[in-house]
Amino acid sequence: MEAVTTPAPLWPIAAVKALRPKQWTKNGVLLVPLIFAKSAVEGGLVVKALVAVIAFSLLASGVYVVNDWVDREKDRLHPEKRKRPIAAGHLGFGSAMFLVALCWAGAGALGWWLGLPFLGVLGGYLLLQVLYTGGLKHMVLLDVMAIALGFILRVVAGATAIDVSVSNWLFLCTLLGAVFLGFAKRRAELSSLEEAASHRANLADYTVPMLPSDKPRYLMGVGRPGDIVGAVKRGIDMFDCVMPTRAGRTAQAFTRRGELNMRNARHRDDPRPIDEQCGCPACRHHSRAYLHHLIRADEILGSMLLTWHNLHYYQDVMRGLRGAIESKSLDSWIASFESDQALGDIPPL
Repeated sequence: MEAVTTPAPLWPIAAVKALRPKQWTKNGVLLVPLIFAKSAVEGGLVVKALVAVIAFSLLASGVYVVNDWVDREKDRLHPEKRKRPIAAGHLGFGSAMFLVALCWAGAGALGWWLGLPFLGVLGGYLLLQVLYTGGLKHMVLLDVMAIALGFILRVVAGATAIDVSVSNWLFLCTLLGAVFLGFAKRRAELSSLEEAASHRANLADYTVPMLPSDKPRYLMGVGRPGDIVGAVKRGIDMFDCVMPTRAGRTAQAFTRRGELNMRNARHRDDPRPIDEQCGCPACRHHSRAYLHHLIRADEILGSMLLTWHNLHYYQDVMRGLRGAIESKSLDSWIASFESDQALGDIPPL
């Protein structure tokens, strides 16, 4: 899917926003060993602890940029994440990788200054984040355990920076607190799915095994076509969501080959329909160029036609899923669906 066209801020502003400085507060956990060691008034140790916080913040910011680049397509459908610099198209691949290199080089230099033991913990945290981004965040329970381990590594890093040991009591409190926060985060995501256009498919795994198999299973607020297909694979039967209509109102169209942003200039002179396999009135009677014109002119008809198309496509997806379940070919149908989605939009004229 293409980036949503929004006014581009100055590069430094976009870069700082991509680093997510608000998230740096999590690294305040590195100061806990300093406080419990009763060393908060020792100037030299305070400096080392603060340097450790900065090192972890830089490392985490690099991970955020990598994660935003990997998830940029999904983020462009999210009402809030679509505003992130990478999803909005304000930072390209070169700029993003420059930020990553800068952050990680700075974190490594600070880690080296604090000593090899701290640098080792810093490397362990980076490995954990790579594994989390690469797959752990999609695995039920393991995702929360990874979050908890991240906080434990922060505590260990804070203790290593000032050369004190971590008590079993502090380990236990950190683990329990982090697990609680992890499950609370998942619970919040489940509760706010109606507002979240993109979420983790494994959230259904937290609920489905606990539901009776002989009763209809209903998942509210889901979602994008890929999310629905993933939830059906996990055993969900019914859905409701504003996604087809909200996407239509914001110039987004769902097709067999992924999502489109009809505001983008590539559609301006395209005489083809949104989806050549779709039988909805918007695809049968109107071209991409006409729909692009309506959206650019802020004509309400553009939103209506895209909504019509999205609802029709969703019905096609659900019809296909029901047929695959009845014919006991769900796995092959899903494989074909995912293969088509991975193709991306048809080449521009």
